[in-house]
Amino acid sequence: MFGIGFPELMLIMIIIILVVGPEKLPDVMRKGLSYVKEGRRHLQSIKDEVDKQTEPVRKPLEEIAQQVNEKTPLIESVETTSKKVDKS
Repeated sequence: MFGIGFPELMLIMIIIILVVGPEKLPDVMRKGLSYVKEGRRHLQSIKDEVDKQTEPVRKPLEEIAQQVNEKTPLIESVETTSKKVDKS
């Protein structure tokens, strides 16, 4: 979580309580949480849009990666055989 640990969160909470006051703290927390939720919704919509836009490119690349992964054992076998032949 951005390198923020428990001690830092406690310090932030204490500062917020001192600045806002305990009476207004629930309202401030509600408003802050609503901003966080809204931000998450926006990030998810951006992620969905990026996925949608990159779909035509991503599928062929995944197919190529799969083909390469299928050929890798064969290539390694040929390399091993070639090294054995070179040694003899």
